[in-house]
Amino acid sequence: MKRRINLALMCALVILLCIVFLSSCDLINPGGDECSHSFTDWEITKSATCATEGVRQRKCSLCGFTEEAKVEKNASHDYGEFALVEENDCLRTGKAVRTCKRCGDEDVAFVLGDHAYGEWIEAKEPTLNEEGCIGHYKCGVCGNAFDED
Repeated sequence: MKRRINLALMCALVILLCIVFLSSCDLINPGGDECSHSFTDWEITKSATCATEGVRQRKCSLCGFTEEAKVEKNASHDYGEFALVEENDCLRTGKAVRTCKRCGDEDVAFVLGDHAYGEWIEAKEPTLNEEGCIGHYKCGVCGNAFDED
């Protein structure tokens, strides 16, 4: 009889110790307040863009609790090609615009145009009545002469 009581007390003590141990590991009470979370690294579940916030998550390896946090929008726009919206030439700066495909943001650049080279003008030796010249191109807009180089 005494052995049965001792055996029952021992079993009760072992069960009590198991309950205390398991509850401290948060295996009996998953997601409970007592868990001292051991989180995995953050994982991006939705990438941030210039138009929308992203989402990142991490999970407790002990109780399975999942924590989420937002990822701020970033400034990485997805621009198309520049399009000239104001004409330019070698004397006037023109305006070029490109637009982000996601948020509509416009990126503006001001670009000076190229010279309007005409035909190659051959070199001419000077004479008593006329000046000579080296071979060159002449811009039809600004009138400047440019040699081959």
